[in-house]
Amino acid sequence: MKKMKNIWGSGAILIIVTSLLVTMAVSCKKSDSEKITFTGTYFGTLTMGFYSEADTIAITAGSTSTAVVMTSQTEAGSTFTLNGTVDGTNLTIPEQSVYDSHLNETYTVSGTGTLDNQTGSLIINYKYVTSSSSIYYWQFNGIKII
Repeated sequence: MKKMKNIWGSGAILIIVTSLLVTMAVSCKKSDSEKITFTGTYFGTLTMGFYSEADTIAITAGSTSTAVVMTSQTEAGSTFTLNGTVDGTNLTIPEQSVYDSHLNETYTVSGTGTLDNQTGSLIINYKYVTSSSSIYYWQFNGIKII
């Protein structure tokens, strides 16, 4: 009777185990230090059409792992706070009522944004609706300074 070769020698087992370990390492979640973070202070420009003014936005962590609180201070003196949620590099500002004491006006605000975590660049597109139903579209374009 002819003796059969053992195809499961130590070399083949080593290759299979190595392949499994590489596959597991690639599919693992990123560590906390690699997670994208929106928290910090951003300085940039708030624009609507041809009008623009400086704006500083401080973003702090909210009550859940995806919630953020954004406090904006514009060059013209408007200050307001918005709540949002983050998912990866995306920011969502759900529709909410905001009072601007500088303009003595209440707005319904919503928006979306994106963060480039490598450069710290943040772009937010806002939709403001006044109590008289006028709609204004603003864009913040800034960079993380802290």
